[in-house]
Amino acid sequence: MRLYAQIDAVLVPWAKSHGLFVATQFKDEEVRSIQIVDDAGDSYGLWVDVPHEDGSVSVSVAEHGAPSRKIRRQTFTTKVAELNQTLESAYAVAESWMRERGHTRTPVI
Repeated sequence: MRLYAQIDAVLVPWAKSHGLFVATQFKDEEVRSIQIVDDAGDSYGLWVDVPHEDGSVSVSVAEHGAPSRKIRRQTFTTKVAELNQTLESAYAVAESWMRERGHTRTPVI
């Protein structure tokens, strides 16, 4: 948890404001990943890597899709101080991919 302490201070409130859940474990590894689902059931992954030695942070977003479809991915590099804005940019990419398919974000209940 200490590896992600600075990130969590930004990521958790950001995710909550968008009605998203932050997964913190995958196959016994500590991670910070979010699944975004659209109204057609298509999903998009957003994740934040452990901060690099220089203090930079990588934020990635990718489509999850059928094996017959090429999957797109985009990675942003930022500092923790600018993480909120970078998360918004990555989320906007996922939303643009949804719109290309004529989909929207699944409503948050």
